[in-house]
Amino acid sequence: MAEGCLCCAGNVKQHKKYAVRLSNVNYEDEQTLKKSLEQNYGICSVQVNLFEGVLSIEYNPTKISLDEVRKALTLPNFILDKTLRSVVGTFGEKYGERMRLIFSSICIVLSWTLFIIFQESYSIHGLQEITSILYILINGITIFVAGYPTFKLGYQSLRQKKLNVHVLISIASLGAILIGDWLEAATVLYIAIIGGALEKLSLRQSKEDIFSVLMIGTREALVKDEAGVIVKVPVHKVQKGHLVSVHQGMRIPVDGIIKQGSVQVNEAPITGESDFRLKGENDKVYAGTIVENGAMDMEAVAAGGNTVLAQIAKLVEKARNETTESEKVVDKFARYAIPTILAISVAVFAGSALLGIPIIEALERGITILIVACPCALVLATPTAVNAGIARVAKSGILFKNGTVMENLAKVRTLFMDKTGTLTYSRPAVIELKAFNNYTEEEVVQAAALVEQKSLHPLAQAISKYCERYSIRVEEPDKFLEFEGGGVAAIKGDKHFKVGTFWLIDDGREFPSEILDYIEETQKQGATNVIVANMKDIMGIFRMADEVRGDAKQTIEVLRKEGIEKFVMLTGDNEMVAAHVSNVLGIDDYYAQCMPDTKLNKIREEKNSGRMVAMVGDGINDAPALAEADVGVSMGAMGSEAAVEAGDVSLMKDNVSDLKTAIRFSKLTLSTIKMNILFAVLVNIVAVGFASLGSLTMLWGAVVHQASALVVILNSMTLFIRK
Repeated sequence: MAEGCLCCAGNVKQHKKYAVRLSNVNYEDEQTLKKSLEQNYGICSVQVNLFEGVLSIEYNPTKISLDEVRKALTLPNFILDKTLRSVVGTFGEKYGERMRLIFSSICIVLSWTLFIIFQESYSIHGLQEITSILYILINGITIFVAGYPTFKLGYQSLRQKKLNVHVLISIASLGAILIGDWLEAATVLYIAIIGGALEKLSLRQSKEDIFSVLMIGTREALVKDEAGVIVKVPVHKVQKGHLVSVHQGMRIPVDGIIKQGSVQVNEAPITGESDFRLKGENDKVYAGTIVENGAMDMEAVAAGGNTVLAQIAKLVEKARNETTESEKVVDKFARYAIPTILAISVAVFAGSALLGIPIIEALERGITILIVACPCALVLATPTAVNAGIARVAKSGILFKNGTVMENLAKVRTLFMDKTGTLTYSRPAVIELKAFNNYTEEEVVQAAALVEQKSLHPLAQAISKYCERYSIRVEEPDKFLEFEGGGVAAIKGDKHFKVGTFWLIDDGREFPSEILDYIEETQKQGATNVIVANMKDIMGIFRMADEVRGDAKQTIEVLRKEGIEKFVMLTGDNEMVAAHVSNVLGIDDYYAQCMPDTKLNKIREEKNSGRMVAMVGDGINDAPALAEADVGVSMGAMGSEAAVEAGDVSLMKDNVSDLKTAIRFSKLTLSTIKMNILFAVLVNIVAVGFASLGSLTMLWGAVVHQASALVVILNSMTLFIRK
């Protein structure tokens, strides 16, 4: 029976696929494009892979033709075919801004050189006709080339009844042209495009910094067919279930599971950690990571935009494009500031004229105010810092959903932390080995290793791992017995050994008070005791516990210095375990035997007290608590799209110490934003004052204006180099 399609009511087998290359597409473009295309009857599936630069469309040719599909692609900057128009358009898009900047630079340098040589003669009313012609020609060309984007955007804004920076600069430049100051107008417009280029460079740097860590460096994959023949295919054509071969030095093209071979993988592109991980059969590997040694065949489980790496990069790109609360406040202020600046400019012009100052000079003062008071630096203060901060922490495997989350994390005062998997490794470990009845530790280890080597129980594996520290030869037992819920026993020759819980060992023998006291004391600390015995004596006891992360205590100490005032641990474990871990780590408060709703209620109570609250958990089991907190932080999110989605902040490594980096850079970013805003406001106030008095010329006003924006950009970019 033919499989039907719900989108077009046709046969899925009739569907065709169409793929094209994209250029200059961001997350918002992707969403708009998908929404637009999916409105066309006959287009059944749209996939956009930002990081491969590929758009894939699945359509029913009986419902919509390929030409109609192409026509539906209405967004600019998409290259559908190699026509002359598309090639010219691509060249202009790619090099137009650069050519504008280069040509304007040549003209402005030439114009200022002539001014230095001819002084007053180089003007619109120069004594020599040739210098006047050169003045008009060179500066006119500069005004047109450098000013075209500004004039165009200013005109569009006025048509939409909006006042913005482009309108102010356009008015100022046209005013300068009207009074004959063409060199000044050209310089103002040139400095404006220099400032715009620097702004774009800053934002592009943050994007490239992310992509340098999160990019997929290969566009092709080696796919094995059913006959075992390797075929090179584009990555976007790799399907789930395909067998992909990857060799030493190659970047893994898709997410998959190793079916054959073993490799050492550098997972730095996802985790930020350069340590190599050994991967073997049935282990999962991720697109974008690098095979440093070995070779493997892997079964593809996700490709293109569905890989963990693509989801991460998409999340970061989305975060960069979202407006923060601080940015909204500044933008709102800027909207009211621009009409105010116009009013001040008119008032200064009128006041100067009334005071008897020549009209041309009064106009220059008013125009200078328009230039220096433009809130460019103020508008750039927040987005440049947020972009830089998000890009910087992404290099360390820390992902923020948006800039507002970064701002909120910097203000957190109470930190709730899940125990299992966050403060502990969620796996048993030997905390202590205690020998009794004159047996040595080596003898206890020898007996335990003999018995536990065949057991798959987590406690047995932890003990076997501990025994590897000792230089002993482990013999094969003659007989091996496993008791469900109790432990294991083994026989070697005439020697009988048991390793397990109290009830397994309690076979009628007498337990010395020393051993009973030790068991009671360790149980109060939340430990599990695994007893090693022979037929005669208790040889020793392994004290076991969920291993506390080695960096957890130091992380908490550092976070206290960073301003976190209260630490609360939430756990489903019993009271004794919770009390012990809390005491070891120096946590202020804890709640044991917590169900998900209990965790949620505790966070809600703390929020109601007026404190900013963050919650750190595994991103899945703690989802309600993460959602309730002002900032939810999910740990160990690599490999889990659900974990990435669950938290406002995702720590890709299973490393609680990354929380220090996240909070530190949140605070650095917030302080950078405040510094930028304060600087921008002070410069504007001082510059307007000097311009009103005639102490600041139009040219120097343009320099001050762009210099303040440049300082803000450079100050934000320092976040890139912070350790």
